[in-house]
Amino acid sequence: MSRAPVSTLFRVIAAIMAAGLLCAPLGAQAAAARTDRVQTEAFTITQRSDKYRVHISYPSIGNTVADTELAIWATGQSTLFIRGIEDLPTAFPYELTISYSLQNASPRVASVIFTISTYTGGAHPEPGMATFVYDLSNGRLLSYADIFRDTKGLLPFLSSYCRAELTKKLGDGPEGSMIKAGTEEDMVNFDLFSLNAGGLVVHFPPYQVAPYASGYQEVHIPLEKLTPFAPLLPLWGKAPGSS
Repeated sequence: MSRAPVSTLFRVIAAIMAAGLLCAPLGAQAAAARTDRVQTEAFTITQRSDKYRVHISYPSIGNTVADTELAIWATGQSTLFIRGIEDLPTAFPYELTISYSLQNASPRVASVIFTISTYTGGAHPEPGMATFVYDLSNGRLLSYADIFRDTKGLLPFLSSYCRAELTKKLGDGPEGSMIKAGTEEDMVNFDLFSLNAGGLVVHFPPYQVAPYASGYQEVHIPLEKLTPFAPLLPLWGKAPGSS
């Protein structure tokens, strides 16, 4: 399961750029697209050799800072993958596939959710995720501390709420122990999140709270449930003090 923190990935990619090893994506293609609220453009990185197959889709979302970071991240994933398999035997082509979806809390906030599939042998690809939540007014990558004025008690709330919702969906049978472990009060368990018009969405890749066969899981938390943590309502297009 791949879930390296975005900040860590940027540091690694920055080091590669400083060494002159990261170039513009080869074979990148762009296509115009539109979400309901944010004008976007879709880009594709395709790289192939006898040893690997890389296919990465990523968007621009209308803010120069955010678009630059997304392009660096996507290109860096390809670079890191190819470098990582250099010393592996060429028994078959290794594969990296990354796709994305978009969510908008308001015209001001866009979330990009990447789904990652890496195949280097075995019964099935290794799944992973990465999420980016941007304030399009300034290009800032938002954390929980940027979204909520009062984060005291937020971690226990996320733990209990997500555990209860996942148990309702998946049951408390064999998956029960995985749900419990994957929703312990450790913020790393909740670092994959997005904002939509209704509130907060917490994402869980395969193996975190359920087996591979159960797929990707997500928990939707309505905005009204988050009131105790003083969410910054303008991020959802609401006036301060409104409900």
